[in-house]
Amino acid sequence: MWVLCGGMQRSGSTLQFQLAAHVVEMVGRGQRQTYVEPEKLAEAVDQQPPSPVLKVAKTHVFNDSVRSALRSGRAVGLYTFRDIRDVVVSFMHKERRAFSEESARHHITHNLAWYAGWAAEAGVMVSRYEAIVQDLSAEVARIAAFLDIPLSAADCAEVAAQYNVERQRETIAKSVESNQLTHYTNSQFDPHSLLHTNHIHSGEVGGWRSALTPDQIAFVEGLAGDWLTENGYPLYTS
Repeated sequence: MWVLCGGMQRSGSTLQFQLAAHVVEMVGRGQRQTYVEPEKLAEAVDQQPPSPVLKVAKTHVFNDSVRSALRSGRAVGLYTFRDIRDVVVSFMHKERRAFSEESARHHITHNLAWYAGWAAEAGVMVSRYEAIVQDLSAEVARIAAFLDIPLSAADCAEVAAQYNVERQRETIAKSVESNQLTHYTNSQFDPHSLLHTNHIHSGEVGGWRSALTPDQIAFVEGLAGDWLTENGYPLYTS
């Protein structure tokens, strides 16, 4: 069975993938896969016959292939979302670009559409980024329980300790030093951890308040105000 980690972009989806893969591998239930391109997902899922072995993969996009895999029982999903204003700011840092209405509209439109697909499926565990970073050990426990893998509180804490921000930065540095990187569009990433060389900025919650101007905040909230309100994120713009 596939475990598809399809979180909102820039919302800890790679972290969720790492935690799930680590838990699955530590108990011998399966192994991680590399990033699955959306157009290749259906082929990859169809090639594997029904099996209790878990294949943990990351793919942001929600499409017909994902829906079919989830509803047929060939896959379960893990999904994480984040304040969309912080998503926009995180993209700015990762892409090293100033705020752009065109770019913000693109990221917001796609990520909210994918969110609607993932969150509507019964076989998907949905997590909030702000809760994950507040208690990483609790997220490990949730993932293990969702995958029916018994872990003690001590085990969960031990796994979580290996994926704090400092350890993630160390992982990136080691992958650069060893030159074990895969090229992807305009960046490079470690095929084991899926961490890009410019993956981590600060991970700050609410960084949009200081990174965006009032007009920029108003633009983002004009596109995503209803979603923000529905998910408990107070609006800055009345």
